[in-house]
Amino acid sequence: MSIRNLERLLAPRSVAMFGASPRAGSVGATGWRNLRKGGFGGTIHAVNPRHRQIDGEPVFARAADLPVVSDLAVVCTPPATVPGLIAEIAAHGTRAVIVMTAGMSAAGKQAMLHAARPAVLRVLGPNCLGLMPPALGLDASFAHTGALGLQRPGARPPAARPVGALCARRGYAGAGRRGPAREHGDAGPGAGVRLHAPSVASGGRRRRAPVAAIETDAGAPPAAE
Repeated sequence: MSIRNLERLLAPRSVAMFGASPRAGSVGATGWRNLRKGGFGGTIHAVNPRHRQIDGEPVFARAADLPVVSDLAVVCTPPATVPGLIAEIAAHGTRAVIVMTAGMSAAGKQAMLHAARPAVLRVLGPNCLGLMPPALGLDASFAHTGALGLQRPGARPPAARPVGALCARRGYAGAGRRGPAREHGDAGPGAGVRLHAPSVASGGRRRRAPVAAIETDAGAPPAAE
């Protein structure tokens, strides 16, 4: 498998969330909260044509309106919107995307991949909880309990190390488990494993960087807005 653009997924410097929402309990609201509170040092933007502001932060209507081209996009919009949104994100220049959206048909998934392929846009998902590399302080997930353990007052990101995250076959159930991915990549009995991606360049050297998606087939997440 090619590692082209994989660093945009594993070590992004900027993230845009498509479907960010103020609606309590929605994937868009939880994901936006996690992005803002995880301790990520890069830039974060919200995209949703229905809103002008969320938590005092400006919200952009579409990818083309963003002031920068984000390394990573996070998508939590309704299934029918995903293929077109992937095409829009790819055209804007973003090269990695996490699709949290559940309930996509086989045809919809194929359309999504077809839209991503010409730009070599890396897609993690659909129907996944997200990505949580603790070394970056990035919580690009809709976990409701602060899985990185960074939301506690005074908490700091762990010391820099290769990117690691939680991988669970039944992710929505795993979303309720607090913090074990930070140390062991273990979401509990039968749920967590470490998943290693191809090596990526870092400081002139190549090293293997764990990455994870958490699928949600065991229980659909709250409806995206």
